[in-house]
Amino acid sequence: MKLSIAFCWILAFTLSAFGQSVPADWQVSLERTPCFGMCPIYKVSVDADGTVTARDSHDEIFKSYLIPTLIDRLYKLSDPKTFLELDPDYLPSQECDGPFETDHPSEVISIRANGRFREFIRNKGCKPRPGTLLLRLIALGDEIDRLTDDIFLKLP
Repeated sequence: MKLSIAFCWILAFTLSAFGQSVPADWQVSLERTPCFGMCPIYKVSVDADGTVTARDSHDEIFKSYLIPTLIDRLYKLSDPKTFLELDPDYLPSQECDGPFETDHPSEVISIRANGRFREFIRNKGCKPRPGTLLLRLIALGDEIDRLTDDIFLKLP
């Protein structure tokens, strides 16, 4: 019995410490811009407290919430320690291979944490080279979409 109580205390302490790793001012956002076709246009932001704010192409705003484990997942993928410390001259397009197709939409990913802010703009017509930071930005954008898709699916 004492062992299970001790285990519960350790688990509760570990979970509470794990949730505190996200700075209060952390925010990650994803914006999809127009293209020369039928591309979805929207912006979605996730705050440290789990608030999800989405704005569609008609400037309608929708709110939802993420649970702490999903916030922690996005925080780890946003990797502020790496992305906020990048050289100011870093451009995702520097990590592209092959022909650059300009009729694709852009993806704008913003990361804010610990009083710092950084925005990355990527034309989706570029093919990223293997092992680059660009692949990590793409994974972050895909995960933001995956975790917040239900907001757009519930629209009238």
